[in-house]
Amino acid sequence: PFAQLRRCIGLVVDSWNSSMATMYREEMGISHGWGTAVIIQRMVYGNLSPQSGTGVALVRRSGSNGSVEIAGDYVSYGQGDDVVSGLVETFPVSNAQRTDPRLHTFRSLERDRPPIYAELAHLGRSLLIEYRLPDQELEFTFESESPADLHVLQAREAIRESLDVVATFVQTQELQASRVGVGIGVGGGAGCYRVALDQDDIDRLRREHPDDQILLVRPDTVPDDIELLINADALLTALGGATSHAAVVARTLGRTCVVGCRALRVFEQEGLVEIGGTTLHPGDIVSVSGVDGSVFVGRQAVELAEHPHWVTMEIGSHE
Repeated sequence: PFAQLRRCIGLVVDSWNSSMATMYREEMGISHGWGTAVIIQRMVYGNLSPQSGTGVALVRRSGSNGSVEIAGDYVSYGQGDDVVSGLVETFPVSNAQRTDPRLHTFRSLERDRPPIYAELAHLGRSLLIEYRLPDQELEFTFESESPADLHVLQAREAIRESLDVVATFVQTQELQASRVGVGIGVGGGAGCYRVALDQDDIDRLRREHPDDQILLVRPDTVPDDIELLINADALLTALGGATSHAAVVARTLGRTCVVGCRALRVFEQEGLVEIGGTTLHPGDIVSVSGVDGSVFVGRQAVELAEHPHWVTMEIGSHE
């Protein structure tokens, strides 16, 4: 066991010098000389049974009366990487999210696992109110439906956009007629982009249309795609939730991002995209809103509006 532990620690330390981590630091202006910390803790399992699960919750204050709002993504019978990777279908944490028509689900952690949700909300409120921490992002795992089996693996300050105004689409009948899909808007405003499926598309479009922004369209994203995300201006995926790796990185990089667009189908071998009955090819123009997750064909007019700041998703209150 100790040999395995030493090996795992070494892998985490060595990850600091991976090409992806180096590229990310260069993009974000982070020193290469810092190194990374290693957290060692007892393993807990979200895939023990159908009554276990894992997820990521976003917690923030709401008003001055001590109430706390909670939202996020979770899966049953899975490990944390299932949520973060964006490769599986996730379900909302709160009932308020569940009523959002963009999510197309009747499930939520609050509905299906009330004791776990209540304990998670209690812990989140404690961090914000009692410990006076800023808004938090919590990674959690539960091994059964008992609150005693809920474990918070990590807590960190939630990423929030600092803009006071954001670009939104001018609301017209023509705009609504052009909508072909909707996902979860997790960052950035509204913009018009040329579709790209891979790095070759990005390079070609930069040469041919240097004044246009580029939308990376993917069925899902994995950490290996970070170079593509850095080189593009926006991201649209068919899978993944608001707390997936792609969504978090996109917000950190300041990219417009829409995930979980279920009307989207990406055919990489054929070099085309289908969304809402419309076929798109690399270089075609689409308009995407990172605020409400809407996707439109063609170039749409934009205007500035007050930024909602907590754009990750619609969320419910827990007193």
